[in-house]
Amino acid sequence: MTQVPDMQEAPRTEEEIAFGGRSLNSDQQPKYLNSPEHTLFEKRHTLYNLDKALKHKTPKNHFLVVEGFMDVIALYQDGFKQSVASLGTAFGEGHLQTLWRYDNKPILCFDGDTAGTKALKRAIEIIYANLQPGQSAQFIILPAGEDPDSLLQKDARAFHKLHDTPLDLQAATWHILTAEKNLSSPDDIRMLKKEGLDLLSKIPDETLKALYKKQFKESYEDRFFRATPKINVGFTQKKAGAPKPAFTPKPLPNFLKNTLLGCIYKDPTLVEYLIENQSLLEIFTAQEKEFIHHATDYAMANEMHETFDNFLLNISPKTVDFIKQSTTLTAASPLGKKNGEGLKQAFLSLLEEAQQKLAFQNRLSEVKNRLKSEYSSESWGKFKNLIEVSSKDEGYKV
Repeated sequence: MTQVPDMQEAPRTEEEIAFGGRSLNSDQQPKYLNSPEHTLFEKRHTLYNLDKALKHKTPKNHFLVVEGFMDVIALYQDGFKQSVASLGTAFGEGHLQTLWRYDNKPILCFDGDTAGTKALKRAIEIIYANLQPGQSAQFIILPAGEDPDSLLQKDARAFHKLHDTPLDLQAATWHILTAEKNLSSPDDIRMLKKEGLDLLSKIPDETLKALYKKQFKESYEDRFFRATPKINVGFTQKKAGAPKPAFTPKPLPNFLKNTLLGCIYKDPTLVEYLIENQSLLEIFTAQEKEFIHHATDYAMANEMHETFDNFLLNISPKTVDFIKQSTTLTAASPLGKKNGEGLKQAFLSLLEEAQQKLAFQNRLSEVKNRLKSEYSSESWGKFKNLIEVSSKDEGYKV
């Protein structure tokens, strides 16, 4: 049993206004039991240990928000005296507003189980729905099956490290968006973007909403469409010192590449087969990738009320001019006359050919690099064989 002091905004007496208890037997129900609510005591606004936490909170020592009394007690004993918890109820808007009165960037830590993951997702939704300039939150993601108390007992150093390096709001958002998705699946990639933008649409401040959406779109494009990211901050942070590739893929024959783009221009739904092959995306130019990105957005739409041409004209007229000038797919060509399943099968055949040619070029570059760094008769033999293949097939020349 523990006391709950009065921490109303004004007047604040810090006198006991309620009691809260937690079962020590895991089988006993209810798990949490509080005094009945009354004028001064509303669980949706009240945080356990807030009176003591305020005395230890500093600009660099943010509130640490956890799920239960026992976590707060364990954390307090370990030195985290700025810890608070809700009173046996889910973290909600009232708790967030109470925290933001004293701290514009509290740290939230939910249990590493299914319920904790749901609580994390719900907390992020609440934060975006109430976000104003100057406010945010940070997050600790615990290992599966752990809560703050259990992790402190097993490995206190590990918890301290997590506390000292919390995720910011954008990184935590990316974490929940990708948690149960297959990032090699076009459908999951499209769903990730839709869910992310829907979440950011909850932000009430229009300027802040636009900035968050812009950063999310840039991070999304960096992750899935750009060979070299524009910037290493945002929703998908890149680790410093990442190894550079041993070689750079050389471009495919322009005819083959432009025909692929022409097929997508004719039927944007084909783009999903292209973006399944992340390595193949690297051979397209920045302008070509922009077209692929727009085709993905168009294909994501549940209902296509406008033609792809009109869709492109509304967002990027230059892209329309570029793709019409560069594509080799004309209405008079054999492939240009195909539609539906015929076009799809032709596109998949071209895609397979492009993958084979790219794999050959990459293999050749790898052997050439090995020859430069360390000559051997074996490397020279492999190089000669590849050159012979190249001389027999115009498409494989590099």
